[in-house]
Amino acid sequence: MRLDPKFALAWALLAYVDARGYHTTNIQPTVALRDEARQAMETALGLDPSLGEAWIAKGYYQYGCVGDFEGARRSYEQARELLPNSSLVRFIARTLARTRSRDSGNEPNRT
Repeated sequence: MRLDPKFALAWALLAYVDARGYHTTNIQPTVALRDEARQAMETALGLDPSLGEAWIAKGYYQYGCVGDFEGARRSYEQARELLPNSSLVRFIARTLARTRSRDSGNEPNRT
């Protein structure tokens, strides 16, 4: 991003990796990491609001960093419209739905 600070896809991928790392604790889940994910996601969407990967990053930030399941669902719907053939969008949307269902007691725990 130092070479091209207006490269929206790079910002989107940084946001996704940061948010995923924060959520899964593969990276130490600090406030700074969460803030970096948010700033990268906002930068990506600011540079290119039609970039599906930026909407994926926003959804994962909403889901993994702040627990906004409804906001994440809406972001994944936007991503699905922009990337209709993306298996990643489908996978994350199913994971979100399964998590919500499990948390509400509608799905048996499969441990």
